[in-house]
Amino acid sequence: MKHAQKVKKRYLTILNDMAKNRDSYVKNPEKDFTRKRKLSFQDTINTIVTYDAGSIGRCIKRYIPKVEKTPTTSAFLQQQKKLKLSAFQTLFYRFNDPFPDKTLYNLHILSVDGTGVTVPMDRINENKEYARVRTNKDCTRPAYQFHVSCIYDLINERYCDAYIEPFRTHSETLVFSVMLERKNFPQKALFIADRGYESYLLMAQIQHDGNYFLIRAREDFGQGSMIKGYPFPRDGTFDKTVTYIYTKTQNKRTKANPELYKRVATRNSPYFINKEHPYVKMTLRFVMIVLPNGQKECLITNLPANKFPPETLKKLYCIRWKIETSFRLIKYSANLLEFHSKKIEFLQQEIWAKMIFYNFTTTITQHLRYKRDRGKYQYKPNMTNALQMCKDYLRNAKTPNDVEGHILMEMTPIRDGRSFKRDKSRHQSVFTTFRHN
Repeated sequence: MKHAQKVKKRYLTILNDMAKNRDSYVKNPEKDFTRKRKLSFQDTINTIVTYDAGSIGRCIKRYIPKVEKTPTTSAFLQQQKKLKLSAFQTLFYRFNDPFPDKTLYNLHILSVDGTGVTVPMDRINENKEYARVRTNKDCTRPAYQFHVSCIYDLINERYCDAYIEPFRTHSETLVFSVMLERKNFPQKALFIADRGYESYLLMAQIQHDGNYFLIRAREDFGQGSMIKGYPFPRDGTFDKTVTYIYTKTQNKRTKANPELYKRVATRNSPYFINKEHPYVKMTLRFVMIVLPNGQKECLITNLPANKFPPETLKKLYCIRWKIETSFRLIKYSANLLEFHSKKIEFLQQEIWAKMIFYNFTTTITQHLRYKRDRGKYQYKPNMTNALQMCKDYLRNAKTPNDVEGHILMEMTPIRDGRSFKRDKSRHQSVFTTFRHN
């Protein structure tokens, strides 16, 4: 059996099992999806998972091409209204479970980051917390955004967990703490994060669970920098492991022993400073490295120095960029930004559906057998092409041989060391008017 066939069989098995126990995934268990209609529970979810940039009517016709079996757009929306968001979340989590995970240094390399997703919304008072920016200087129409925080497996290239919230009220550190408590990711993990996640609370929580972290902090010693107040050299590089007793208390003992105590301003946490434990001892390793362009980066970790020297930490942190690449792929290649509704409930369903589809595709591409070295470069599958091939495969338009063969036909070279100027374009809202039939 082809690997693509195994992946699809596993996906459909979970979906069929959810359909048999659909009471937890529909709003009215006594009525919803009880009658035999053109659109079943499974077909409704699959259509949303395989959405592309076309209208809802066109997406339905691509999934159910036979005229006598194709439902109308109105009939489809009536079926979609019956679904709870938990249907997509359950499918997302259960689909990740059975597949084996690749590791690096005997650790699951995970990254956490967030991205803004611009969505079409009506200008009503209930949606003000989603308003982000103006689309341009001459227009007063705001753009509405969700903030999607994700835990991403960098080696297996799939999303492990996600949290969706309004952009104006989002808090990345708080959401990361919530996802750590949910534990919807493989254990014995190394979490890699960019600036913004340098928090003693998060570090203590990760260590409490027996995991590791590698978090970038501000490299200067200015106000608000985490390395301010530590006895580190201001110039050059360093690799220092320090052990302090952290506390919010300020008394004669803490003032007389600055080499033992470090006072921090932070909220109470069950994993860090609280009323029961006002003094918490923690060992942290601070590493200052220099990039090829001469810029400095400060990394905070609890990885042992004898097994993970600074050069290894530099390579590990570079892998983090894969989560940024995944955001680009899921937004533009998987058509996440082309939404088909203005309702918050439906918009969240589409976001979860796209992450399910992305994981479906990468689970297939990760196990393809192909010749990696073809001369000067090593090669990898073209993910834009792979996403389209897997979308057709999920719609039953292709066989396992076709989908794997077509993915292997489109390979792209891996060119390490390239860098480009980051495009800071304005956030544009995409409206659904052009998608009407």
